[in-house]
Amino acid sequence: MKASIEQINKWMAGEVVENSMFKLNDDVKIISGNNIGAVGSVISLETVGSDPTYLIELVSGEDANVKQSEIEKIHS
Repeated sequence: MKASIEQINKWMAGEVVENSMFKLNDDVKIISGNNIGAVGSVISLETVGSDPTYLIELVSGEDANVKQSEIEKIHS
């Protein structure tokens, strides 16, 4: 289900919204699905539910919509 404006605002403020495990500006690596191996930063929460979707700004400059189950946080 598409995230509502209220949910997006809460998420942008750092709150957990419906199973969201990633936060704004988290550095992530795509581990499955399209763009496997690509890295980037989380810039938006797109959908909510059991496997939320995020908009990821890839280091290549492209954007990708990626399910939570397809990414992992890069620890620096």
